[in-house]
Amino acid sequence: MRLNTSKSHAGVLFCPLIDKANGYNTIVYNVNSKTNHKVNSFGYFILEIIESNPGISLDVLVDKYSRKVDKPIWKIRNQVESFVKEMMREYVISS
Repeated sequence: MRLNTSKSHAGVLFCPLIDKANGYNTIVYNVNSKTNHKVNSFGYFILEIIESNPGISLDVLVDKYSRKVDKPIWKIRNQVESFVKEMMREYVISS
């Protein structure tokens, strides 16, 4: 599976200066249900990696995030997979 942020839905926008001031907490938007969802810094960095690496595989995403936060892959894999699945349900990430 290859992951991309959903361009057709513009579900998440990155503004580094504002995002940093907000502790990398952000909001994502589901165009289909017209709902907003809060995303903490964990989710922000996952989405940022996907945005910066169009077509990234889940394995590479987990590896990149693992290195970013300096944690072993086995400690964060399930959390990353769960977040990706949720963002796919919200049409923020597409495969």
